[in-house]
Amino acid sequence: MSWKKSASLILLGQQTLLNGMKTNGHNLFDYSILLLQRSPNMRFAPDYSVFPGGTLDPSDLSEEWPHYIKEFLPSTVDFNLFKRTDIDMYNDIPNPYPGLVMRICSIRETFEETGFLVCSTRNNSPRKNVFAYLQTINKIDYWRSACREDGAKFLEMCKIHNLCPDIMALHEWSEHLTPSFSDIRFDNLLYITSIEDTPTCIIASDDPETVSAQWLPPNIWLQNYVSNKTKFLPPQLYELSQMENFQNLFELNKFIIERVVNGVKRSIGMLVKCSDSALILYPGDTLYPSNIDVNNTLILFDGTVEEFNKQKIDKENQYLNRLVMNNETRQWEIQRTSNNISFKNGTHSTIASKL
Repeated sequence: MSWKKSASLILLGQQTLLNGMKTNGHNLFDYSILLLQRSPNMRFAPDYSVFPGGTLDPSDLSEEWPHYIKEFLPSTVDFNLFKRTDIDMYNDIPNPYPGLVMRICSIRETFEETGFLVCSTRNNSPRKNVFAYLQTINKIDYWRSACREDGAKFLEMCKIHNLCPDIMALHEWSEHLTPSFSDIRFDNLLYITSIEDTPTCIIASDDPETVSAQWLPPNIWLQNYVSNKTKFLPPQLYELSQMENFQNLFELNKFIIERVVNGVKRSIGMLVKCSDSALILYPGDTLYPSNIDVNNTLILFDGTVEEFNKQKIDKENQYLNRLVMNNETRQWEIQRTSNNISFKNGTHSTIASKL
C-alpha cells in the first residue's frame, strides 16, 4: 500500500446558550468545532483548514503503552474493544491493540498542534458525562516541541506527569483514503470527542505546519467555505455537512454512540470527470462502482454530468451521496438524498444536506 496511516481528532467544544437564543431567525448550535489552518508552505493541502491530527509514529505502537494505560483504567475495561475487526484501518495496524495505537496517535498529534492535552489523571473522578478530560502541565511549550521532534517523548511526558491518554473518550467517526491521483496519500481515521468549553488554541512558534486555529459551529464553517473565507478538502467538507444536521451536542453524541457500534468502512471518494463538470461519488450513491480499485479512483466519462446520471434508469431509486462541482463558484456542493443509504458500515449520515 502506497499511503501513510494517520489519525485526526474532531473536537466538539460545548457552548452555553441562553434559552431561546437565535441568530437571524435560526436556532444556534450549542457547540463549536476546532479546525486548524495549514501553512501555505506545506506540500500537502497548503492553506486548507483541517481537523487536528497527523501520521502514525512508530512510538505509537510501543508495547509499553498497553501496560502503562492499564494502570489507569478500571479492571472492568475490556481491552478487546481495541481489537475490533470492523474498523477497516485496524486490520492494517501491526499491533494487538490497533484501536489503542490510533487513539494515541490522534491524541499525541492534537497535543503537538494545539496544546490541548486530552488525558486523564489518577485523581480524575469516574466519568459521568461524554466530555473528555483536558490537562495542563508545566513547560508545555517544551513538551510540544519535544514530541514533534520525537514521538516517544509523549509517553515519557505522560509518565513524568502521571497522565494517561483519555482513550475512552474517543469514538471512531469515519475513515478517508486520499484519491489515487494525489501525489501524497493518507489513510486517515477520524475520531470524535467532546470537551466542556472552547479553550483558546495557541499555535506553537516553532510549528511549521499550522498558522491559525479557530472554533466555529459547523454551519458557520460551511458558510465561510461558500464565501471563500475557508478552504476545505472534500473529507472536511463532507464531515462538516453531516455535523451541521445536529444543533444540539447531546443529540450529536447520541448519534455518535449509536453509529460507532456498526464499525467504520474505509471511504474512498471516486472522482468522475465529465465534459462539463466533475463529481465525487461516495459509498451509498447509486452510481458508486460496485468494485473499485484503490489505485485508480478516477473515472473519465465522455459526456455531461446529466448524461452520467442517466445511467441509472430507475430515477425513483437513484440515491445521491456525492459532491458536485459548481462551475460558477468552482466549489464543491453536497448532494445527499435523505433516508436512502444503509449505514451499517458506520461511515455516513442519512440526513439530506446541500449547500
